Amino acid sequence: MTSEQKSKKNINKKDSELEAQVEELLNIEKKDEFLFEHKTEGIAIIQDRLLKYVNKRLSAMTGYKIEELTGSPFGLYIHPDELPKVVNLYLQRKTSGDVQSKCESVIRNHIGKKIFVEIVAIKITYHEKPADLVLIRDITELKKSLDTAEK
Repeated sequence: MTSEQKSKKNINKKDSELEAQVEELLNIEKKDEFLFEHKTEGIAIIQDRLLKYVNKRLSAMTGYKIEELTGSPFGLYIHPDELPKVVNLYLQRKTSGDVQSKCESVIRNHIGKKIFVEIVAIKITYHEKPADLVLIRDITELKKSLDTAEK
């Protein structure tokens, strides 16, 4: 098995683990906050295009304080090249719901550096209003190793 095949197999295994974690997080209550804060993925709740909740991991990943992220438009943190795609997926999920729940994209940290991410988003109800629960996994190093393996 080549290193690229091993990397892809590892990605598929992590995808299964990530999907299981999404199922675990569906029931959002105060008692679940511990889980949110101790996940290895960044977690956000987006409602009306605003970040209503972010965990410590997303804060660390981006270099922004939780207070800076909370209440701000999620689009501020998407890399400009990716913004139309991500906003389109967000709007499709809000209107039809019939859209992929997982994609790769690029966000940017507090100094503008690209962070390659895998995003899993699912529709939820948060404070009695529709929202998206979003898990964000940093795949920058994985992308680098795949690029190196291909060369």
